[in-house]
Amino acid sequence: MAWSTLTENHVSEQLSDAEATAVVGALGGSSSKLAAIVTLVISKIRGCIRAGGYALDDAPNRLPDELFDDAISICRWKLLEALPGCDYLMTDARKEANREALKTLRDLAARRRQVELPLSQVGREITGNWNSENKVVPRLHPLPRPGVQTQTSSGYSNPDADVPSDDL
Repeated sequence: MAWSTLTENHVSEQLSDAEATAVVGALGGSSSKLAAIVTLVISKIRGCIRAGGYALDDAPNRLPDELFDDAISICRWKLLEALPGCDYLMTDARKEANREALKTLRDLAARRRQVELPLSQVGREITGNWNSENKVVPRLHPLPRPGVQTQTSSGYSNPDADVPSDDL
């Protein structure tokens, strides 16, 4: 899978011909409201991906293909909420689809669900994993041998320090 750009056409294709006609009529032939909703949903989904600590694609309007259905469900519901006189299009199935899509976004932000890396991020080193160091120090870390450590008159032990002759 890859990351692709979500457009108004993706949302419009999910409506039947009668529903698309009703939506176009309610919008007055303008698709600016739908474009604004799509932009808002893209921003929301990318924010949840970022909040989960996952890498984002370099293009600001791309989403993982695996989240397209969720994005379309949210866009469709927001569009139907914004249209006057289209209450009959707000079915229980669409309401449930919107609810499930929002749950998926919450899971992404809480790191209970993973998302694939965009192609522009594959192979890059992931940094900033705070507190991920091993807590138990077995043979993984270099430790000085016990005979190498010395005690100085100041009470400070330093395995790399020169041994003063008067402290022996």
